[in-house]
Amino acid sequence: MAANSRTLEVIIQPQVPVFKGESYEFWSIKMKTFLTSQGLLDFVKLADYVESTSQNESERQDAKALLFIQQAVDESIFSKIAEATSAKQAWSLLRTIYGGKGQTVEEMANTDVALGDAAITVQRLLYSLDKEKKNTKKCESFIYMAPSILRDHNPEAFKPRLVSIGPLHKNGKNLQSNERQKATHMLSLLSHSEVTLNECDVILKDCVDKINAKIDEIRSYYAGTLSYSNAELAEMMVLDGCYILEFLYKFFKGEESKWGSPLVVESTFYDFILLENQIPYFVLEIIFECTISRFDEAASLNKLIDQVLDFVDPFTNHKINIDQITTRRHILDLLHESYQYKDAISSKFSESRIPTAVELDRAGVNFKPLRDTKWPLVMEVKTRRLPCCHWCAWGKPTLIMPLLEIDDFTELVFRNLIAYEQSSQNVPRCVSSYAVAMDMLIDTEVDVDTLVKSKVIVNHIGSNKDAADMINNICIDVTWTEFFYRDQYVELNRIYRGYWSRNIAALKRTYFNNPWNGIALFAGVLLFGLTVVQTIYTIHPAN
Repeated sequence: MAANSRTLEVIIQPQVPVFKGESYEFWSIKMKTFLTSQGLLDFVKLADYVESTSQNESERQDAKALLFIQQAVDESIFSKIAEATSAKQAWSLLRTIYGGKGQTVEEMANTDVALGDAAITVQRLLYSLDKEKKNTKKCESFIYMAPSILRDHNPEAFKPRLVSIGPLHKNGKNLQSNERQKATHMLSLLSHSEVTLNECDVILKDCVDKINAKIDEIRSYYAGTLSYSNAELAEMMVLDGCYILEFLYKFFKGEESKWGSPLVVESTFYDFILLENQIPYFVLEIIFECTISRFDEAASLNKLIDQVLDFVDPFTNHKINIDQITTRRHILDLLHESYQYKDAISSKFSESRIPTAVELDRAGVNFKPLRDTKWPLVMEVKTRRLPCCHWCAWGKPTLIMPLLEIDDFTELVFRNLIAYEQSSQNVPRCVSSYAVAMDMLIDTEVDVDTLVKSKVIVNHIGSNKDAADMINNICIDVTWTEFFYRDQYVELNRIYRGYWSRNIAALKRTYFNNPWNGIALFAGVLLFGLTVVQTIYTIHPAN
């Protein structure tokens, strides 16, 4: 009977949980339960003394516990504990390497050091290297937290005001009211097609299935490791995608008043273009095909997104056409792509000093707003035909530049575009280059006033000093190894230092800085001319 009992015990022997390098805490709980069932848990505890009937029995039980631990780890992990001579030593090594983050100081201090602290350190470093290799993404990320060196200058420029899109700000306290309403907006989107509840289930299942099929690619879009499970991430993508499309579809239909005040609409549009508040563009394409395209053939995703880009674009004369943009990563990327021009040439910048807008104006340079062009950020210098006719309008050199409209959100747009460029490896830094060029032109509010009078800047934020400070501040800590306006600025510098420019500018400042000086100069010249005539007639009187 005893033999049969032992045979039955062997048959129902519990299976040892196998650890493969992930979810250490869960494995350790299972393993502790297993060792407890075998009466061996004391041999992996930190206490050095284990009650036993004899020393030989204690060694035998310890060897048995060590055997179980060796059987409970994958072959790729076994090498890390192969030199352990006791169950406690093997257990401590595993905990130190894989669970050290949750280890207490006492546990770390009591870790069996038979292998030496250096061996433990090496094992931890090797584990970190293996983990990093597993987490290395096959493609570049496109959605980031803004670099702290840029973020710290104005943290509010990167935080959503009303709605969180994607995982990076999902737990923001000020955004929870909209989080609770996203399911309602999703149902509202589906209700446009007047489908039944069962049909809604089918549509949502189709969305979720297609999103799940892309879940690894979605994860790769975000820099760093996301703490959300695949199911949670897929649910987030569907809810946020439906929210964006429902908001933009109502705006497309002229029903934006249903979202509340104009302030809500405005803040939401700017939330949609924040670097840290993005979802992959292909997610929007999937959800659009599953929803709006089924009941409104006139609508297109490009038309919906165009509304956002046109609303936030700070360049007045810039017409965005998404149909011509081939690379579509997310909404902010689309705005950035609209500023690209494949023929724009970047180069290293000359170290020579660049004159400000006031200095160029005094040197006789005109400023004119850009009209139609292939590149919305172009700056072009048109030189005069006759250098000696510097006082004539058609004889002056002219700097043609984008018409920039500055309002309360302009800094937000520029900071997010610049942070996107500074965070990405393969994104041209054209906006950073433009911001640096403007920073060179503008030092004080007098420079802004010059450009406002020339109608190349429209200032809606009050004082010109505020506008100058905004332009100067957005370039702080911005790195730029390429500059798209080198030739233009070299030409401006040449004009500023030229003979005619310096002398005519000095003449204007001395004699034409106000109308009375000009009148006095004219009267003086006229009096001098009359004196000369009188002298001539005195010497050579008329017959």
